[in-house]
Amino acid sequence: PLPYSCSCPDEFWGTCCGNPCTAIANCERLICTSANNHQCNRCNYDRGAHVKAYQLVSSGGYPNRVCEQRCSWRLDSQFCYPGACPGTPASCTCAHGFGGNNCLTISSRPTIMHCLAKLMRMTNGVERD
Repeated sequence: PLPYSCSCPDEFWGTCCGNPCTAIANCERLICTSANNHQCNRCNYDRGAHVKAYQLVSSGGYPNRVCEQRCSWRLDSQFCYPGACPGTPASCTCAHGFGGNNCLTISSRPTIMHCLAKLMRMTNGVERD
């Protein structure tokens, strides 16, 4: 018999591409060359730059094995505003004076330092001096 091989699409491996990659939760695009050599090339809801619902992280000494949830616009996450979220939704820190889920609760009274107003004299719906 003659030796042969196939050029497999990213999600399959083996002599004739009969083996699917091991699934990675929340991974949009898998890449693998064997049962042990698999990684995620792109997580779900990746909009580029810093607009990501999941971040690729290493696991067990292998790169890109986990899609870890980040603070985002998605309903299953937290958008953490006004506040900061350097990592997972559990790392959300609300800005001073805010708290609660997604930092939407005002937890202290605001201090108003200045106020600018303009009064208008109206006569029959027309502004007058």
